[in-house]
Amino acid sequence: MASIRTITDLRRLDEEALAKGWPVRLRALVTFVDTPRRLFARTAGGGVEVKASVNFDTTPGAWILVTGHALNGAHGPVISVKTVEPADPPQTAAGLRLPNPTKINQGGVIGKRYQSQWVSGDGNVRRIESTTNGLQLVLARSGLRFTALIRKPGEAEAMVDLLGKRVVVTGVGDMDEGLDRRPTVNVLVPSPDGMNVSGESLDDLADAPPVLITNLFHIAAGPLARARRIEGVVTYREEHRLFLADDSGSISVLSEQAADVHVGDVVSAIGYPVAGDDHRFLEDALLQSRGQGQSAKPQMLSASRAFLWQSRWGTGHGGRSPCRSDAK
Repeated sequence: MASIRTITDLRRLDEEALAKGWPVRLRALVTFVDTPRRLFARTAGGGVEVKASVNFDTTPGAWILVTGHALNGAHGPVISVKTVEPADPPQTAAGLRLPNPTKINQGGVIGKRYQSQWVSGDGNVRRIESTTNGLQLVLARSGLRFTALIRKPGEAEAMVDLLGKRVVVTGVGDMDEGLDRRPTVNVLVPSPDGMNVSGESLDDLADAPPVLITNLFHIAAGPLARARRIEGVVTYREEHRLFLADDSGSISVLSEQAADVHVGDVVSAIGYPVAGDDHRFLEDALLQSRGQGQSAKPQMLSASRAFLWQSRWGTGHGGRSPCRSDAK
């Protein structure tokens, strides 16, 4: 069985061939070292995940000679190595450069094509956490949500000014399974140079006039929707979701900050309008409490109209509550 010499040939192997443990011997550029026994590397033909039973002694930007065998990983081929040795870079200039990154589709389906590849994505910073491996940013934009792990010393508190900012990150794609079991992607950024603050910031809308909630039901919603600011009274709250109502209507708002506000608070919410199967909601919202307020005027609804007015504030035989046809 001849050894695989290029990542292009490795990625052509089907599951049956990968199950046979096809031998691999190739030279590749290290793009990210995740743990002492897991790294990512690439050649002109693409990227690949490399695992070992012993610790690696290498860094991003180094060339290595990988000897091992191919395995069928959860999201693509993986090389299980016996040895990793330093290698000389290729003679051609093209072999020394990283390719233009593949753009993570906004609002699109996240699939295996991103695994181990050089990718970029942009979104608003929703959360910052310090980990033993660096800083982890949760990014979101118009229905797309992913994380970025940045190799940068320091604490999350020192980066708090990034919250709400739009950033662009470039690194290695590492597929994962989200809390809702849908595939998601982590962008593994080798150094702080792979992150740039750019474009729209939700904070820029903090002083903009609020949009009437009822108008959100008549504007374009989806992957290309612009962020909007609304203001209303919290009528219901869960861990990551709340309902906001003004005198024109009510809407569901998804936010990591939902637990920080209370029913009865007047809240400003800046986020992205999204069209659900039968309703609209505001996603990845940045919240700011503006104190206590009076409840919005309830609207009388018949049972036949309740489905169409899902999540709006109303009264019915059950009293005043957010009208939700999917109430659980």
